[in-house]
Amino acid sequence: MLNKISIQFQGGFAGKTTKLIDLDRKTDICPLYPKDNNKLQEFVLPKHEQTVARRRIKIQFMSSTDFYGRIIVYTLDFHGSVAEQSGTTLENLQQQEPAAATLESASTDISGTIIKIE
Repeated sequence: MLNKISIQFQGGFAGKTTKLIDLDRKTDICPLYPKDNNKLQEFVLPKHEQTVARRRIKIQFMSSTDFYGRIIVYTLDFHGSVAEQSGTTLENLQQQEPAAATLESASTDISGTIIKIE
């Protein structure tokens, strides 16, 4: 379950209007409002969204702070826990979707890469 997302942009090349989308349910999770700087920014999901187990999310950038629409992401981290009530284990996630999420050891933190940026 996803609790928060950390993103670091290059200053001047940040996402402006941004939202998280649940790809399996095809619903918006929440909007994000990044600042145009190069500091690590944390976005905590609303409490009611933190209890939902998700397999795939999309970060959609609708606009950019750059005149040409460029966005440069230095760091992207997903923080949360792996839901095991549905029979999903850490090993199964690593085997099924290695490009969607990189899970380290048996910790409950999720570190990953962008699934899709639009």
